[in-house]
Amino acid sequence: MLNNIVKVHAYEPKQAELGAEITIATKKSRKTFHLTKPPDSEDHKPLAIESFAVDPELYNQWLDAAQQYCQKQD
Repeated sequence: MLNNIVKVHAYEPKQAELGAEITIATKKSRKTFHLTKPPDSEDHKPLAIESFAVDPELYNQWLDAAQQYCQKQD
């Protein structure tokens, strides 16, 4: 299939709730779809982090959130 791809285009979303619009064209057809919109950066937490790489207060908030999440799993 990759040999059949003629063009790939990525466009900014036309609606705020959508992610980027991707169009893939082959010699025989064209398909357009939307990527999932990324989460807001304020809600997005890293999977792993070093304590020296972020503000200490924010780091402690994330540790507390992780601890609360783990306690809910028990």
